[in-house]
Amino acid sequence: MIRCHHVLPVCAVLSWLIAGCATPMPPRPPVPDGKNCLQVFEQFDRRIETAGVADAGYSRIPGFPYLRSDRFSASFADEIDDMDTFWEWVGYLRANEDEARDIELRNLNLGAQTASLALSELRGCGAWLRSLELDNKAFREHLLSVVRPPDDYSKVARALGLYPLAKPFLLRGVRQYQQQVMERFDTPIAKLETRGKLLMWQAARSAEFPHETVDLRNKPRDRLGRIGVLWSEMLQLAQFHAPQLWIDTAAEHDLPGQPVVGARVPGVDVQEPVVHFLPGYARFGGRKLLQISYFVWFDQHASGDAAAGPLDGLIWRVTLDERGHPILHDTIHACGCYHYAFPAVAMQRREIADDRETLLFPQDQVPSGAVAVRLASGTHAVQRVVSPEQVTASGIRQYKLRPYDELLLLPLPGGGTQSLFGPDGFVDGTERTERLWLWPSGVRNAGAIRQWGRHATTFVGQTHFDDPFLFETLLVAPPAPGPALADDAAAR
Repeated sequence: MIRCHHVLPVCAVLSWLIAGCATPMPPRPPVPDGKNCLQVFEQFDRRIETAGVADAGYSRIPGFPYLRSDRFSASFADEIDDMDTFWEWVGYLRANEDEARDIELRNLNLGAQTASLALSELRGCGAWLRSLELDNKAFREHLLSVVRPPDDYSKVARALGLYPLAKPFLLRGVRQYQQQVMERFDTPIAKLETRGKLLMWQAARSAEFPHETVDLRNKPRDRLGRIGVLWSEMLQLAQFHAPQLWIDTAAEHDLPGQPVVGARVPGVDVQEPVVHFLPGYARFGGRKLLQISYFVWFDQHASGDAAAGPLDGLIWRVTLDERGHPILHDTIHACGCYHYAFPAVAMQRREIADDRETLLFPQDQVPSGAVAVRLASGTHAVQRVVSPEQVTASGIRQYKLRPYDELLLLPLPGGGTQSLFGPDGFVDGTERTERLWLWPSGVRNAGAIRQWGRHATTFVGQTHFDDPFLFETLLVAPPAPGPALADDAAAR
């Protein structure tokens, strides 16, 4: 037997690694045919795992195979105080499961009819188990305690890498990099290095939608604060707020395109310039604010250093106020690296402890309306955010806006579909050399391209790009706009 007073450091590490483990699951409430339904889920889960087509975008909840969570849904776990809100929240978790399950079944390539029948069976079982199992108070309370997604940091790596000792060196490297970024943003635009042609990419506009934002103030909201907008209105918002991409284009790897699968190494079809978009929410200043994330893909990160490798991506996100106007832009690369923020309205920054990696604000003033984002050749690093009127370009081209979910069902050359992302949330073949010395940070597979919901953004501390409270911890929210008036609508 190991006694802690003999090996205190080992026991301390073990205690840290197991801290926060899930509370014991109470006995399952008796449900007619419940065992059969659970077996149906188990059978399909085994097939999905064996085939390697599990979707990592939503998190499975231990003991609840008919529910899945994300960080926004999990953020309500400590706030639900009435049954109406609880059931609406559970409906959110059920919708997550249905969405992920549909993707998994289709990527099993069973055939459309077989996949549809399987999804119907699982949906029926999920609705049955949800209604009867969660009628039990103890089971409800257990769900609330285990709904949070796991973080994307490895405690084992941090323990073995002596994270407390490595932390000062990691922080020093981060600050040196951030200083280089600040110097780059201090460089006049005319003096920025240009390796090729400066091309301007704009979202193709559909005549179906007016070129204006959507006022969200009079839109209905559910008990969780989610806004009821039509899909056509979401498309209108996505089109209106899509960034213009001002790219230094020296080679084909600087052309945005459509990711393709089926080869050993993932690639991008530059003959099909596409930017994918995904709606989401931030919780900021006591409000639930709509966000739209845009995903730009390049064939490779051609930096010539440890970050180089196949497939590169930039994520540009806009956070909207209730009028549908931008209050904040922020961006990361698809690896979760290089997180910058650009407030579109005046905001006070909160003080952050010195030993924590902070979000970088490299530019004091950005346009309050449409933006053009200057990207470097090869690295696709953001170099400046300007108004479109400030852009000088050799040519103007268009990209198509497509829903993010299409990345989870990409066509295979021989038929069928496959997700761009593996069951672990990474794109196979995009490993970077930098992971070999950044592993003590705990960031899993540092530098690799990740699926939405899996973006750890700091090497010192723990931060996730999809954390709904991310801005709440860094900035003081601007005041909410007043209610919509009749003359506001007329002015639009």
